[in-house]
Amino acid sequence: MKILIIDTESFRNIGGHFDHYFKNIILPNNEYVFLLANNNADLSHKQYIFEEAKADIILKKNKYFKKLSAYVKFVRLINKIIAIEKPDICHFLTGDFIFKFAGIGLKYAKKRCKVLITFHQIRTSRLRNIFRKIMFKNISMGVVHTVTILETLKRQKIFNVAHIEYPCFEGTSELSVSEAKEYWNLPADIPVLGVLGGTRHDKGLDILLEALKNVTVPFHLLIAGKEEDIKEDYINKAIVSYKDKVKMCLKILSDEEFKNAVMASDFIVLPYRKIFNGASGPLVDGVITKKTIIGPSHGSVAGIIKDNHIGYTFESENVNDLANVLNHALANEFYYDDAANKYVEYLNPVRFRKEYADLYKKLMNERNKFV
Repeated sequence: MKILIIDTESFRNIGGHFDHYFKNIILPNNEYVFLLANNNADLSHKQYIFEEAKADIILKKNKYFKKLSAYVKFVRLINKIIAIEKPDICHFLTGDFIFKFAGIGLKYAKKRCKVLITFHQIRTSRLRNIFRKIMFKNISMGVVHTVTILETLKRQKIFNVAHIEYPCFEGTSELSVSEAKEYWNLPADIPVLGVLGGTRHDKGLDILLEALKNVTVPFHLLIAGKEEDIKEDYINKAIVSYKDKVKMCLKILSDEEFKNAVMASDFIVLPYRKIFNGASGPLVDGVITKKTIIGPSHGSVAGIIKDNHIGYTFESENVNDLANVLNHALANEFYYDDAANKYVEYLNPVRFRKEYADLYKKLMNERNKFV
């Protein structure tokens, strides 16, 4: 089986969880070809480079796909590669950043091979729902990572979609909790709230910082991840009243740093805004080490927390309710029950790889029926 992997996230120089993601779907006995923005020295497979995206990264414009002309060039390149390589499956590792064009032009690729797109989150509105239906008609199959998103698509009468739950790719820290707290220079006897990953607006760090002004139970806050929309200056101003309780490290974390940050945290806090409705890497990394998860009451994250008994939810974007939930969580012990422990086992990447392998085989069998 020959598979063309298209990693549009490389067009934004994203690493971290996504880097682990595409490495975990490179399965034995398959032949792979990649379309990337930059050559990846870690891959031994044949690679094509989308030069326009590469130029945007160098110039730090990040304007790829904001114009229809760039998207058209991108799709033409894909169809050219398909004509040359003749893959059985063309897999876009994310459809999130080409969604605005509804997959126009992919129907030509679909005539030559199976077109598979992974959607990491969805946003709903009347126009988006129309575009989504058009896009799914232009592809063979979509993949989503949460039951909530799967059910949303089915309610929209979209059925060519499969659910493959997001796993824990990185494994766990080699350090104990006390060693990890020492690694991050955190107090050993005070509960640590971990907010991990980039400081994007949709991830709501500012909501948490405001809520912590009303938290009366002892805590320490660990902010660790790439500085993005919410800047260091803003954070410093927001935490003035409790700055002695905050450890901040605004940079792209190494695998070791990230795993140690998860281990050092007693709680993984996900103060996501309502516009966020996808799978969460910090959530699964927290679960695999049996941390208490605190997340919003909407979307996929809420469904995962409630269905698997892994923590608490607060009313999305409600600062006061988040403060109340934090006070309760910090003052009470939380234990993983049978449902939570079952979910820990379910997050094994071996299961993830098998489900992708089965999906590839299914698409291949469907293709063979018409060859």
